[in-house]
Amino acid sequence: MFIYHQILGLNENAKDQEIRNRYLELVRKFTPEQHPESFIRITKAYEAIKDKRSRIKSKITGLKDYQFWTEALTDLVKTIDLERKSPGLGDILAVDKNE
Repeated sequence: MFIYHQILGLNENAKDQEIRNRYLELVRKFTPEQHPESFIRITKAYEAIKDKRSRIKSKITGLKDYQFWTEALTDLVKTIDLERKSPGLGDILAVDKNE
């Protein structure tokens, strides 16, 4: 469930009104015409945690939308990869092959 909060940029203890406000803010920023993939991810995350009933339903049904999660995790890994300062394992292995 925490991944839904991360997609919206919220902490896990966010209240319903905070979740709604953040969703509306992100929808204005990532419009469906300009950012369709992001809009879909944001909307799915919001639908999953928008109120107590939705959060309970999400806990019961689990992670059924595999493609959604794969895309979300891929985006997260790309972000981490772009922001890191040290060489990654691939960079280290490439150096070893050249020596």
